[in-house]
Amino acid sequence: MTDSYLLKGFRDYSLEDAQIREKMIDLIKQVYASFGFSPLQTPVIERKEVLVGKYGESAEKLMYLFQDNGGREVGLRYDLTIPSMRFLADNLNKTIFLPYKRYQIQEVFRAEKPQKGRLRQFIQADIDIYGSSSVFASAEIIFVIDTVLQQFKIPDYVFRLNSRTLVVDYLRSLGYQDNNKINEILRVVDKLDKKSKDEVIAELDKDLGVSGREILLGFNQLRANSRISEIIGLAKDLGVAESRLEFSPFMVRGLDYYTDEIFEVVLKNSSLGSIAGGGRYDNLFSQFAKESVPAVGGSIGFERLFEVIKANQVFSRQKKLFVPLFSNLLFKQQLADIVKILARQGYSVFVYPEESDIKKQLRYANKYKFDYAIFYGENEAQKNVVKIKNLASGNEEAISIARLGSYKF
Repeated sequence: MTDSYLLKGFRDYSLEDAQIREKMIDLIKQVYASFGFSPLQTPVIERKEVLVGKYGESAEKLMYLFQDNGGREVGLRYDLTIPSMRFLADNLNKTIFLPYKRYQIQEVFRAEKPQKGRLRQFIQADIDIYGSSSVFASAEIIFVIDTVLQQFKIPDYVFRLNSRTLVVDYLRSLGYQDNNKINEILRVVDKLDKKSKDEVIAELDKDLGVSGREILLGFNQLRANSRISEIIGLAKDLGVAESRLEFSPFMVRGLDYYTDEIFEVVLKNSSLGSIAGGGRYDNLFSQFAKESVPAVGGSIGFERLFEVIKANQVFSRQKKLFVPLFSNLLFKQQLADIVKILARQGYSVFVYPEESDIKKQLRYANKYKFDYAIFYGENEAQKNVVKIKNLASGNEEAISIARLGSYKF
């Protein structure tokens, strides 16, 4: 057996894993659309100048940037937020008008070290509200993401909220006035989920030349400002349980474009990391156009959520029915209608594509772990019945074709 040709950090999805992911996407779309968000799809490749200078230096090191065949400087999208800003700049007041509520579920690319729940190609499921500075818009984003997680029956998670305005003002009170320096400090503080406090303090002391212990002590004493308190109150009013909402002063999120309220969703008693996050980014649009457009949004970490859903067996497995082919003539006469009856009931119905030895066909069915085999041969055709075999137990049952539409496997 040769080594896999699959690139490190990328994955194939097939069989039940692919089915779970398709169900996840369908459910997320359904929830997003039910709250008035409209779908958006953007190209996987953007101009380099669209991508760089928006996220911060550490993020740009993870971008896939290259020259295309025409010598143009381009890159694979790092997230969905920047492409949506570019789209908005191209279409505002032409086909898109404010406020604009958009959802986008597509793949993004980051050249980082692969680990569980973190790949180099992965799906993000975004919602954003453009053109509103209101606290209600932020609370609605949280509520919609909470609705998705409730639909997936995700246990023991919490929304951690903070304010970039609050923490930036605190750092300025310590004498740090340079925005680049402030962003560097926040990017290190953001590592507290991955590193111990002592490690973060050491990095602040050594690499940035600031008093890490003083900074973290001050962060610990911060309290929610009026805007964060109001967002938490509105989210509760909308239906998010109070136990799932908390102020978290150390949660600062590493991207430079956030301007005020920020949040992330973490599983309690889990090392998986955040499964969703977002915040307000009111200044980002001005990098694409002369005017300013306030914006707030959130993104579900699809890959990490997939790991949780798969482990918790959230979706019941669709029954898989295997139909051996005795002859093409029988298929034309009746079997095609039998397959349609079963498919309309929501079962996955697989008809073997060619006439061959029945034992060979059943060996194939066992390899792919089909649940039942549906036999319709000469004997069954004469009696106007089908024979149903449970492939796990070996039990068989013959029923009339007329009963097939109400039969429960």
